[in-house]
Amino acid sequence: MDDHLRTRLHGDHVESQSDVYQDDAGSYLLKPLSQTRPRSDPIEDRKGSVDDNTSPRTWNHAGNVSAQKLSTAVHWKGLPRYLLTWELLNIVLSLCFLVLGTCLASLDGMPESPWSIRVVQASKIAPSVWPIVFSGILGNAIRAFADYRVERGISLLGLEQLLGSVTMASSVITIFRWSIFRLSSVAILFLWAFNPLGSQASFRGANIRPHFGKSFGNISYYNPDIAVQLFLSPFVGGTSPVMRTYYSTTLYDYVARTQYVDTSNGEAKRVVTMMGGETTVATQAAMDTWGNVRIPSLEYLDKYDSEHPHEWVETSWNQKILNYSSLLGDRVSGVDRSIIGNTTFTIESSYQHHSCNPWFQLNSTASNVNSTRGRESNSSSEADVWFQKYTGKSYTQHVVRPLPRRTEVNRTFIVTQALRSMTSDVGVPELIFASAYNNGTRLSVTKCTARTMYVEAGVICDSKGESTRANCGVYAIREAPHPPQDPTVTILDHRYDAAYYSFMYFMDTLDVVRAGRDYSSNTENYLYDPLFAFTNSDGRDPNEMLSASRESEGLSPGGVGPNSASYDTGGPAFDKIPLHSIDIKTFERRFSLLWNTLWKIGWARNSITGGEFDKGNAIPGAKAIETVKNTTSTVIYPLPPVYAINRTWMQLYFVSVDIMLLAALFALLLRWQCRAPAVLGYASSLIRDSTYFEDYGIYNNSVEDGPEKTRRLGKMMVMVADVHSEDQQAGKIAFAPCRVGKQVEKQRWYY
Repeated sequence: MDDHLRTRLHGDHVESQSDVYQDDAGSYLLKPLSQTRPRSDPIEDRKGSVDDNTSPRTWNHAGNVSAQKLSTAVHWKGLPRYLLTWELLNIVLSLCFLVLGTCLASLDGMPESPWSIRVVQASKIAPSVWPIVFSGILGNAIRAFADYRVERGISLLGLEQLLGSVTMASSVITIFRWSIFRLSSVAILFLWAFNPLGSQASFRGANIRPHFGKSFGNISYYNPDIAVQLFLSPFVGGTSPVMRTYYSTTLYDYVARTQYVDTSNGEAKRVVTMMGGETTVATQAAMDTWGNVRIPSLEYLDKYDSEHPHEWVETSWNQKILNYSSLLGDRVSGVDRSIIGNTTFTIESSYQHHSCNPWFQLNSTASNVNSTRGRESNSSSEADVWFQKYTGKSYTQHVVRPLPRRTEVNRTFIVTQALRSMTSDVGVPELIFASAYNNGTRLSVTKCTARTMYVEAGVICDSKGESTRANCGVYAIREAPHPPQDPTVTILDHRYDAAYYSFMYFMDTLDVVRAGRDYSSNTENYLYDPLFAFTNSDGRDPNEMLSASRESEGLSPGGVGPNSASYDTGGPAFDKIPLHSIDIKTFERRFSLLWNTLWKIGWARNSITGGEFDKGNAIPGAKAIETVKNTTSTVIYPLPPVYAINRTWMQLYFVSVDIMLLAALFALLLRWQCRAPAVLGYASSLIRDSTYFEDYGIYNNSVEDGPEKTRRLGKMMVMVADVHSEDQQAGKIAFAPCRVGKQVEKQRWYY
């Protein structure tokens, strides 16, 4: 027979083995009373009867001497100290999690290392182990509290709650099963809530994050004052070829086709797709061909508020294609584009913003410009008369003008200035723009005023090393709160301060006429439609353009009359574009773009491609002009990544660990103070005071705890059985040995 069937009663005696037998299945059972002692017990064998009036059976064992030996008292010294081993182990496990949290917290700001990698790996494993350890420690503490309280007296409902709260799920079930809605229930649920929270916090406390260093630099850029620009911009014959080259380069830049166009247009979408998508084009458009930073037109940004012009407006320069003030960017110096990192700084800039009156048309049929070259004509056209009145020169004098050291070429459009006495607002300078169309017999005319926009622009340059191009763009812009001059002072106010012919040279370069051909200039083509300006398919329907042109003049689409014009619907008639057929607001935006482009080329031509900043020619005896300004840049560069501690999760983790550690210490303290053997929660404890089991330990070893009894009687077969025989009118359900009763049945009466 197995040794574990011999009951150790803390004395020098063991229970007689004659009361234990082995059934057919090989299990060891206690013999029923009918087999071991006289029938003084109310329970007979399974075929016998039960005397319901009989009191609980009494032991009447034959051989009183042996019974007296078995009844010998045991000197109880309390719980063995080795039973505290589990509590001590719980404390050690809690301290391990505390050490792990301390190691994680120490990683804050540290770079990766073999040791830190091991710590992080341990934190990744912790969520798998945490629920097991936390449940074991807290459940053991609650059970220890139940043992402690039951020795001192506790309500049965309170005991049920404690024994039913050794897991989180059982705690919830216990609360609702017996409707225990009180403060103790809240406290138990609160403690169990730290089981999932601590598990999550164990691997969310520390994460690797990028780490950056910071340094400062110096950025140089041109003074945006209009007076400085005039000082640096001599439009003279010797510089014309250089400026014309730069102007053509910017005009033929593929990005120029994306400016001030309808983005929903099919051709616009095709262009953007062909160039790599909107984000790619947006990044490319933020700089010109030479890497200079383009300045957006502040007034055309979606978030711009004219009532609060000095507030910063953020841009999506690398996500969305912006409309810029000039095709040529601002030259900046001091950006280290070979590093890996970002450089941010703020610069000042300026550009001209034009506001134009509605279009009107003039007839130029009788002008000398339409006569055979070399012949003179005494007739004056409507255009001659109007231009003579508003500019002091006839239309012919504006268009046919021999320039020094150049072949005479008829201009296709005019950019000139109205007499101050003939402006809409007296004293406010106006610009006159006229473009020929319909074989040069008619003019589209408008008058524009200008305003200097002084802005502050926040620039960021993203550098990815020497092998790639740095991408720079304006991420924020606002109107300068302290401009160097009144914004109403423009280039037009300084026209006569510049060198002689400078304005005419500027206009001549802006024209970029196709010499020898009676076509509209490249500038006019661009003003009409940037998408098709330099393609052999301009996307225009001649009939629609003719109709739109005539209707804009108040003429019937195909009629003739006193106000009608003679249109040739085939071929050369549409080589000169009726610019008045486009909206005036669209025109003024595109015109400002080209104006600012050429104007900036004029005064910054020497440094466009990366040359030194132009200091200008100092005037003897005059105060030096500050042509270059400086600002401080902030350089952010990457460093080896470091660990960052999530303080919220880390604090939650330490609170959870503290609760686990306190629960382990609490259980140790309670176990230390407990005096009675542990019987709660063990199935073997049901045998202890049952009248259906013939176990001498019931009366002779009351200090035997649940684990000891289970080890001694572990192979005993038990069941919840009907302990009354079948011929009884009513059965009785009890926890008893398998041989004593039978399986409980449905549809039967029970006591």
